[in-house]
Formats: sequence, structure tokens, C-alpha cells
Amino acid sequence: GGPEAVGDNLLFQLTKSTRLDGVHRYETAVRAAEALVATEKPTTLVVTDGEKPSAVAVMMALQYRAPIVYTLGDEVPYDTRMILDSGGFTRVIAVGVSLDASRDLASSLSGMGFSEVIW
Repeated sequence: GGPEAVGDNLLFQLTKSTRLDGVHRYETAVRAAEALVATEKPTTLVVTDGEKPSAVAVMMALQYRAPIVYTLGDEVPYDTRMILDSGGFTRVIAVGVSLDASRDLASSLSGMGFSEVIW
């Protein structure tokens, strides 16, 4: 995260660390997902509400070695849409996403070629 989440004084104490941050939590989550994709090539992406993240999302991410990205209440932010559209994932698991965001997400996922979408 950015300096507000992980202070510079702490960052300097961590060896072999790289700051992955964005303008907001939605972009930061995508940067972290991109870093995981670069090293591990996960096929599953977990999506949860960035305002009220679900603890179940963490369990699913651990199970599938998947990154977690966020919706913003009832909308799917641009950064989240871009990683969904990247073509690197075959499965999407949506956990704790609002009904309106689910509709928006379903619309975004339509025709993207995911082999599995789990709600």
C-alpha cells in the first residue's frame, strides 16, 4: 500500500520489499494482482467489495492462489475492469459483492471468455 497504509519508516526496515501502491485501494489491489500474475500466472481472480471486503474472499484467494480486486459499492471501477479484461484469467469468484455491482460485473464478464464465474 501507499505511505498511509505502510509508513516509509516501516518500509525502510523491510528488506527486499517493493511498494505496490495506487491512487486508491482499487488501483493498489490491481497493482498487487499484476505483481502476482507476473510471477505465478494465476488463472483465478477473486472480486469483493472494497468498501466492505468479505473475509471469505481471503479464504477463496488462498484456496486458488488468486489475487483479490475490488468493486466500489455498486460499481466496478476502471482498474478492476481493466484486469478483468486482461485475458489472463479463466475463473472469476465474486464474494460479498452488492446486487447492483453483481449485475454490473456480470455485464462486464459477458463475452470475456471466462470458463467459470462463481457468485
